[in-house]
Amino acid sequence: MGTLCFMEGGQYDPAGHAFYRLSLGLQYEEIIGLLAQRHNVILSMRTLKRRLASYGLYRRKNFSDVLQVAMFIFEQLKSSSCLHGYRWMHSRCLQNGLIVQKEMVRILLGILDPSGVAARVKRKLKEGTIDPRVPTTYGTLTHMIS
Repeated sequence: MGTLCFMEGGQYDPAGHAFYRLSLGLQYEEIIGLLAQRHNVILSMRTLKRRLASYGLYRRKNFSDVLQVAMFIFEQLKSSSCLHGYRWMHSRCLQNGLIVQKEMVRILLGILDPSGVAARVKRKLKEGTIDPRVPTTYGTLTHMIS
């Protein structure tokens, strides 16, 4: 990490800090804002992308191996993480350094934990149903009960 912050001549290169921010899953605009605010480095979008590309860093390329992601999700499902959905699992993958798309996490969760996915879908549909026979006027006792 520290070696990416300086070039051969000792000149400061913000790509090291940008790499760290990129690994957190931030967008390019957010990285530019953080570099300007915390490190007093003003970069254009094009310059940031070009410097990151020189290190082989991209936001939407170089995804982690699917088998490695599947193993991580499988290990997470052994704990209380089985209660959470694919968005939470996606953020856990990013926090642990895995670069993966949300759609891939959703598909892997469907394969690895089909009963958990079905339970979450059933609960979601159950909460969203409205009985047309029950009055739902706001501010009344019937609204508080239903």
